[in-house]
Amino acid sequence: MFTKLWMQRDVIQVSADTCIGEAKEIIERHQFRHLPVTDDGKLLGIITRNDLHKAMPSPVDSQASPEDHIIAAQVKVSAFMTSNPVTVTAMTPMEEVATLLQKYKIGAIPVVEGDVLVGIITESDLFAAFRAIMDGAQDDVRIEMLLDKKQSVFYKVMDCCKRFNATINSISLYGDYSSDQQLMTIRINGEQNDKLVDAMWDLGVKINKISQLAEE
Repeated sequence: MFTKLWMQRDVIQVSADTCIGEAKEIIERHQFRHLPVTDDGKLLGIITRNDLHKAMPSPVDSQASPEDHIIAAQVKVSAFMTSNPVTVTAMTPMEEVATLLQKYKIGAIPVVEGDVLVGIITESDLFAAFRAIMDGAQDDVRIEMLLDKKQSVFYKVMDCCKRFNATINSISLYGDYSSDQQLMTIRINGEQNDKLVDAMWDLGVKINKISQLAEE
């Protein structure tokens, strides 16, 4: 799954000469946390809500005069933006995006083609992608199971689903659960789920939990 499927394409952006006050107004009006800084489409940097808060005097600072607030608001974005930010391309896998967000403790990454901004991908987009993959229909059944790491067992589980006409709507596999076992969760839709579960037990699969999506 690639970034291009989940990134935001119509990105509001500012120039390096934009005043802090204007950038703050844009972020508050649109409820953003990040604003890319560009020059004729070329990415120069990114400025965050936190950057802007640091740039402006605190509203509760009794020592800051109205003139201080006016002067601070006129400072250019270039003085507080992060230059040369971490970037990805539209073809960057989403798991790499997740790794970068975690590694650099950031909430958004500009998406570029060469040095031109083509989108932005955020934590919220990542969560939306994860949910879309893991969610199923409300009448799906979620089965969490432990199985050994032999590939044959995985294929036997898939064959069980086929044998009992169960539609698989999502699969997640955690291979490092233990040295000899992996954790698999599937969401299925079918009319013979009880027989399917019995058949899985017969394969030596340990069923941890069975639940209906609508109940979660």
